[in-house]
Amino acid sequence: MITITLIGTPTCRRYKKMLKTVRDTANGLSIPHTLHEINDTERLSAYNPLGLPRLIINEQLVASQNPPNVAKITYWLQR
Repeated sequence: MITITLIGTPTCRRYKKMLKTVRDTANGLSIPHTLHEINDTERLSAYNPLGLPRLIINEQLVASQNPPNVAKITYWLQR
């Protein structure tokens, strides 16, 4: 089971794009996964707001600020 964590605010367009791309890619590959979103202000205060949104797959930072493309997400999900 793959653990995916997205950190950011749901009003951010980059966060929305990252979330959609990750969901579509993981579901398209039929990979069992759990998706955690950290997007409440109390928990976000522990992170640098200039480095958001962030994508973490299996406890490894995969992307920060800019949403990764489908090829990069596929690579990390299949590792």
